[in-house]
Amino acid sequence: GSVYGATYESTLSQRRVRDLVLTDKSGTINWFAGGSGLVRVDTRYRNKAGATVVVHTQANENTTVCPDAAPNSTFEYRSLFIPEEHSIDTFALAWTTAEEPFPNTYRFDRSDWVVLSVSDETASDGGGKNTLIDDDLGTFWHSQWEGGEAPLPHWAIIDLNSPKKFIRIETYRRRGNTNSKTIQYFVGDDPDPESSDWVQIAEGAFTSGDKVTIDIPASVATDKGRYLKIYLPDSNRPPLTSIAEIYLYGN
Repeated sequence: GSVYGATYESTLSQRRVRDLVLTDKSGTINWFAGGSGLVRVDTRYRNKAGATVVVHTQANENTTVCPDAAPNSTFEYRSLFIPEEHSIDTFALAWTTAEEPFPNTYRFDRSDWVVLSVSDETASDGGGKNTLIDDDLGTFWHSQWEGGEAPLPHWAIIDLNSPKKFIRIETYRRRGNTNSKTIQYFVGDDPDPESSDWVQIAEGAFTSGDKVTIDIPASVATDKGRYLKIYLPDSNRPPLTSIAEIYLYGN
């Protein structure tokens, strides 16, 4: 059989990082496709408790999940190769520190969130209220227009599962549609839309694009309740509105 050594190893290069995503529960590394002979990638990172963790990603996997990865922390990785399918030796490249650390802010994981109720909707147009947290900008919650248009304002209530201290809200309206205008955000411990418990924490307005980003001052207590209410008081084409996604960020 063939003998491989330093000459073969000199032709190898690390698998390249495509991008990084951080939530409150984990960090995700998305990879470009690996080179010929790649077996796996080992990733070494620091979690929020300060412990070093190593995870392994096979060559046919394009994503590495790092549970409880710390914000703004660096990580190292190495690629392992075999020159032929039945080779005995595995060639491991030296550990390399990633050029970019995990972000210093994280996007809250929404897998345990629930859209409890909305003022009205046309589920056949966009998909209905649950699309607010489905991570798909092509779907959206649209105000009622079938069988008559529901009047303004429109609102939606989301159960965040627990109070959240967040520093930024990112909201997308329906792609390419300018109906939605002003959006207000409230938190509270009572999901009743008419409750006196709601506290307004932010307000923003869509301009020319599909996204509005609002930074929340540290002095604003966003963790006063587990429920988030979004409130649409007006429209550029009254009374129609449509919202695609809502993301919250912490640090």
